[in-house]
Amino acid sequence: MIFFLLRLAVTAALMLADGVYSRPGDFKIIGPGGGGAMFHPTISPHDPNTVLVSCDMTGSYITHDAGKSWRMFNLRGVVRFFVFNNLPLLRANMG
Repeated sequence: MIFFLLRLAVTAALMLADGVYSRPGDFKIIGPGGGGAMFHPTISPHDPNTVLVSCDMTGSYITHDAGKSWRMFNLRGVVRFFVFNNLPLLRANMG
């Protein structure tokens, strides 16, 4: 119990100290990041604002606004390619 209270006190102190010390620089997120390398950037032939990119850490990303915002999706494996087709309901295949 004493170790739990000590750990709780240290955590609270670190959280309070976080406001006092700030990181140097003015960093902001400007694109997708997967913790690894990004591969297979694929631009939709139907809409040039739609782009897919995969990561070697199993995450993939899609944008519908030419890279202004990205959404991550995970297919539980490394995506090796993206293919767009002409079917109206299913526009992208991944493998």
